[in-house]
Amino acid sequence: MADDLRPAIQSALDAFGLPAVVTPPGGPSVETTAVWLPPVTVDHPIGQDLQRAEPKRVLALPYTPGVTSIPRGTVVVVPEMKDAAPASWKVDEVDRVNPDEWRMTVLPA
Repeated sequence: MADDLRPAIQSALDAFGLPAVVTPPGGPSVETTAVWLPPVTVDHPIGQDLQRAEPKRVLALPYTPGVTSIPRGTVVVVPEMKDAAPASWKVDEVDRVNPDEWRMTVLPA
């Protein structure tokens, strides 16, 4: 079996990471680093005459042992780009794509 040649999330965090504060519903806040990924586009509504393409913002966070989930409704405070003011984002969907990261779609909070 070949080794996984994809770079670890730490490479992206070192180059593009932004300070972030993650607060799950009813839980304590955790300071971390986040990376914005390219938006994904979802067509809505499906099966109807009128459709629109709706881009969804995607955020990646490093996996931390002991954090078994990031529930929907978690708030992430992170700037959209370097030197911008932090903004609040609410987690809509979460996935563990790679063993070292969480990926989530977020909406403005």
